[in-house]
Amino acid sequence: MTQCQHVRGDGTPCRATFGLRGGFCWNHDPTRAAERAAARAKGGKAKAAKERGLGPKDLPGELETAADAARWSSWATRAQAIGLIDARMAGQTFAGLKTFMAALDKAGREQNLEQRLAELEEQWSEERAQLLARIAELQGAR
Repeated sequence: MTQCQHVRGDGTPCRATFGLRGGFCWNHDPTRAAERAAARAKGGKAKAAKERGLGPKDLPGELETAADAARWSSWATRAQAIGLIDARMAGQTFAGLKTFMAALDKAGREQNLEQRLAELEEQWSEERAQLLARIAELQGAR
């Protein structure tokens, strides 16, 4: 099996066998030095953001409607892209938004069912009154 050609300072070879390009893994490929530097800088931003913490003023506001959830999703995507939050926190945010949207959908369906039940009860009440009036009319005609 092909592995990275890099030899460590202690004389042992790097054991990476995946992501090889030009005989080197991502960590040891000299042509990828700029990519590694950018990744380290991004990682540093995420760590610094985590250390300073996010407060309520940093968040995108209330979460009560589907439009609010869309705003939160957009915020989390951008916040992760610029290193304000890490992938784990973004994932937790998206999972929470998914749960929120499911609850919002369920509440909407329940509200629709309650509204439909009220309409049917009103319709039944009107039809019952008409039937009772007709029965009374027929009994009076005897």
